[in-house]
Amino acid sequence: MHYLGYAERVDGKYQRTQRGKSIANEHNTSSRNIQIIKDIIEHPTFKYALDLYIKSDYKFTAETRMMIIKNIFDNAYNVGSMVTAERRYSTVKQWIKWIYSLIK
Repeated sequence: MHYLGYAERVDGKYQRTQRGKSIANEHNTSSRNIQIIKDIIEHPTFKYALDLYIKSDYKFTAETRMMIIKNIFDNAYNVGSMVTAERRYSTVKQWIKWIYSLIK
């Protein structure tokens, strides 16, 4: 949630931002999901991963995996190791799978 601006760290703890509260309080599931998807796609790392996923015939191949991990390592905030980049890749991959599960 921090990655999309829905939470921020305050005094060592994460709290919802105004944006996060707005998303959480949206009672219409479709509207909430559409907004989350828009926010995901606007994020450069997710956009890059989504483009690769589409170009790879909607599959996460070993090649796309490594390209996304490298992109995360090189460009994402606060990634100090490849282990962290791989963990973030897993999150990016699951969000993209979630998006496509909604539109199938």
